[in-house]
Amino acid sequence: MTNPTDRVFPSNGNVTYPGLTKREYFAAMALQGLCLRVSPDYTTGECNSKLVQRSCLLADLLMLELNKAASPDESKEAVK
Repeated sequence: MTNPTDRVFPSNGNVTYPGLTKREYFAAMALQGLCLRVSPDYTTGECNSKLVQRSCLLADLLMLELNKAASPDESKEAVK
């Protein structure tokens, strides 16, 4: 189960900065990928906001997909 509020990297006891949640980390990775494909249209604040919104959506969709219960047959096929 992928919980969006779980921490990406387990805490080493650092209470002042517990680290990123899985959702934050996945969204940041998606944003990084989307920024590689930025066109001149993404120069305004509104367009930048859309990139961030899409990144969060992709992170949420990834966690939904990861949490789907795969049957043993599907798991075997995915490995091939």
